[in-house]
Amino acid sequence: MVCIYYISILLLSFLYLKLMLKNLKEAILAGFIFTQFSLGALPWEIIPLDGIAFATQLFFIFFTVIYFIKRKYVSLTFIQNKYTISIMLLASLVIFYLYLSDNTLYGISKTIFFILKGVLPVFALGMLYPYNEKDKQLILKVIIIGSFLMAIKLYAFGDTFAERATVSDQASSISVARTIGFGSTILLGYLLLKPKLSFINVLIGLGFLVVCFFAVLITGTRGPLLSIFFASFLIILLFSTKGIRLKIIAKLLIMLLMIGIGINVFQSDKIKDSFYGINRIIYYTTTIGKNTSDRGRIERYNVALNGIFETGGLGVGTGGFATLYGVEGRDYPHNIFLEIMVEQGIMGVIAFILTLWVPFSKIISCKSKYRKDSIYPFIVAVWFYALFNSFVSFDISGNHLLWLSGGMVYFLNCKRLTFLKEVKNERINDFSSSTSNC
Repeated sequence: MVCIYYISILLLSFLYLKLMLKNLKEAILAGFIFTQFSLGALPWEIIPLDGIAFATQLFFIFFTVIYFIKRKYVSLTFIQNKYTISIMLLASLVIFYLYLSDNTLYGISKTIFFILKGVLPVFALGMLYPYNEKDKQLILKVIIIGSFLMAIKLYAFGDTFAERATVSDQASSISVARTIGFGSTILLGYLLLKPKLSFINVLIGLGFLVVCFFAVLITGTRGPLLSIFFASFLIILLFSTKGIRLKIIAKLLIMLLMIGIGINVFQSDKIKDSFYGINRIIYYTTTIGKNTSDRGRIERYNVALNGIFETGGLGVGTGGFATLYGVEGRDYPHNIFLEIMVEQGIMGVIAFILTLWVPFSKIISCKSKYRKDSIYPFIVAVWFYALFNSFVSFDISGNHLLWLSGGMVYFLNCKRLTFLKEVKNERINDFSSSTSNC
């Protein structure tokens, strides 16, 4: 499996270099999306430099800015839209509420990473606008490839028999599962929604899905697993017609039934003792509210709710929840709504709801124009997946892909944004001509 992983890395590197020579914008877009969604899938462990992975993320954002500046048409309207403004409003409140926090170090750390990993990528995504159908397909393919590569890395280097399998000591099992889950969500939605798929496409899709899905299972994490099905169920409700909706839901239920049968088969001691991650999921799912993980979250929810009432909804400041919980340093409610409510107060919640409403309103407006051959529902599925995950784990900075995927729903919508109608989708020849004149 190690050989397969490194061969995959070499093959993807070759394909990426080929893409760079063919179309610079697509190469920048592919590198940007991959480093945002699947950064941990690359073999950073063999590079003896601290921070190289994060620096690579920032490099592609910087490269996007350079490309934007060198474009034939340069317009600052990439920040003059509802979604970017809502993100900036939320970021402003997070910064402002640092002054109220008595946990300044964690508050500053969380704010910096929220801006660098959550806000700046939204700007970068806007700078590459407009997007055509080929760009949208590229984004989805890159996310799927990144998820599959992370699954292969987990099989190659992770302790698959551990209770919570991960790819390295520095990577959390939840982060690994989330990365794999993004591609799994797209694949599941594709198999359920796309009409008249060829047998080969179904076979390939199922093969990728099984590899990724089992990888999520052995991480021993429930959140990403449940989010895959919640996101898929929502896009079925939104984008399937009444005539076939029941058939699609039946397909999903059959898949869940097959998983249930698989769990029963898994109960045999010989198999059960081999994959402790799956055993952990079974235990924590059948003891909801009673196991240590759920009790810890419920306790944090109660502390957050008490803090909200005690402050009258004004907020305790960015990073202040940890102090309420009696922890010096980093801690959070594992629920992004409660985190913002207790730390940034009612104003923060209003800004947060706005950042959700803007892409959701775009989904509703595109729903009436949906075509069966459109891939927009799978972009929406990515956002739903990130949204569900944000309500069960990590803090506002750890859920950075929620903000980027919301931008994808907004910028990659079914209709071009009117304020950028004059901007053409430049290709490599436009970029080359502009740079030659510098």
